[in-house]
Amino acid sequence: MSFLRTLLQPDYEEDPERALVGNASNILQVGEFQFLQLAYFEFYDQEMPEHITNRVFRNYMVNSAVPEWARQFAQKVVDADAAGEIDINHDFFHRYDQDFGTPPTSGVKKFVIATSLIVGLLGGGLVVSHYAVRDGGASILPPYFDDRNLEIKKPQNKNNSSVLPWQRD
Repeated sequence: MSFLRTLLQPDYEEDPERALVGNASNILQVGEFQFLQLAYFEFYDQEMPEHITNRVFRNYMVNSAVPEWARQFAQKVVDADAAGEIDINHDFFHRYDQDFGTPPTSGVKKFVIATSLIVGLLGGGLVVSHYAVRDGGASILPPYFDDRNLEIKKPQNKNNSSVLPWQRD
């Protein structure tokens, strides 16, 4: 039943302490691993050593063991969010993000170049197709009418009758 519930509600967590950590990491928009690193730094005022990192994260993921310092930090984050006192874009929360805060480079320039290429290719194709039509074609796009198809054909015999031909007796 928990598998079905996880499929229907992916953020559901049975353990309330893990739910608190998950909620706090969602508030900060960071992963749970990064949240544990932030909580460790907040509590001990130093980076988490690698041998502790592996053990803490394995216990958290496999055994659902939430360290006390992580639970306290999660509660602080949830309380600060409820009071509206948290800035989720603060550098402290994204200290482990490599690309946080860097603006996209030359996105507009790439868009203009790509758009220019597409317009140039389509326009060039129309010009080439215009010059490729033979015999004075009247249309460069399908159905490719030429002057012979568009000639107005005059009737052979003029009918001066006031009565139309199909109305004659």
